[in-house]
Amino acid sequence: MKDERVLGALALVSGALILWKPELLSILAGAFLVLVGLLKLLER
Repeated sequence: MKDERVLGALALVSGALILWKPELLSILAGAFLVLVGLLKLLER
């Protein structure tokens, strides 16, 4: 699935940014959850 690859890439980028700047954790987590939620809604 192409979407799964995109999610995997976003997870890797987010993880790298969190390790680099931990204060971004809450912002990235929120954005990631919103994005995953939107993708799941659009799948249906």
